[in-house]
Amino acid sequence: MTPCVVLDTNVLVSALLNPHGRPARLLALIQGGSVGLCVCDDVLSEYSEVLSRGKFSFDPALIEGTMAYLRRMGDSVVPSAQGADFRRDPKDEVFYDLAKTAGAVLVTGNARHFPEGADVMSPNEFLEGFSQGRNGDCGRQV
Repeated sequence: MTPCVVLDTNVLVSALLNPHGRPARLLALIQGGSVGLCVCDDVLSEYSEVLSRGKFSFDPALIEGTMAYLRRMGDSVVPSAQGADFRRDPKDEVFYDLAKTAGAVLVTGNARHFPEGADVMSPNEFLEGFSQGRNGDCGRQV
């Protein structure tokens, strides 16, 4: 069984900015099929919008290829509202709702933005747990 994650946008951006960092290692596990990825239309739209920002200077071909891959390989889930309070950053709500609906781990660099007790981890925490077999599964066979 493979663990499933929802990647917060900051983790995806970090993976593309630094191909040798921990977020990139997590992305490589997703690409290799060792970790499942849950997505929804709103999350994919945010990824695309943020990756296209000029401040990152990502090559349009990289953005297009990344987005095509995420659309094709991500498990599409329709998130259900969980009723958590996201007044601080309403854009975080869809990531939380998606992870909770899918039974996935939300991997983010901003865990403090999410409710306490939620299954939210940093890339480092997820990778440590993954190496020790502690991150659950999404019901998919490897």
